[in-house]
Amino acid sequence: MKEKCYETFLSKTTQDTINLGLRLANYLKGGDVVLLKGGMGSGKTTFMRGVGLFFKVREPIQSPTFIIIKPYNISKNNVFFKDHKLIHVDSYRLKKKSDFYDLGFNEIVNDKKNIIFIENPSNLMANIKAKYIVYFNINKNNNRIIKIFDKS
Repeated sequence: MKEKCYETFLSKTTQDTINLGLRLANYLKGGDVVLLKGGMGSGKTTFMRGVGLFFKVREPIQSPTFIIIKPYNISKNNVFFKDHKLIHVDSYRLKKKSDFYDLGFNEIVNDKKNIIFIENPSNLMANIKAKYIVYFNINKNNNRIIKIFDKS
């Protein structure tokens, strides 16, 4: 299915980017995968902080660049998210697809209680079924241009 642009945003502040993460998270459920594409410093982790706020994650959201996969418990008091996890992945440091699968990715992606965000997805896969792809770019004024594509 061809992706369609859901929306384009101009983020002038960190709070704008956090708010966009909060907004997108409202449309997610267990088993959903979101791909995050953009250069270093483009706002991916800041966006994830908004996602974490929506799901009432109690620990700070940090970039998983060095640990690759970071699970967070979802504390949102809602029967929809009972026992769910927010999984934040960064495949930047992986050299080949098999490295990712050696870390247990098949189990993570097949667990319908996981909501998964993957940074730098082009480093590891071609056929992950994602609900959204979010592109982050920095313009000449150091604002973020964030585009969300609906893959469903």
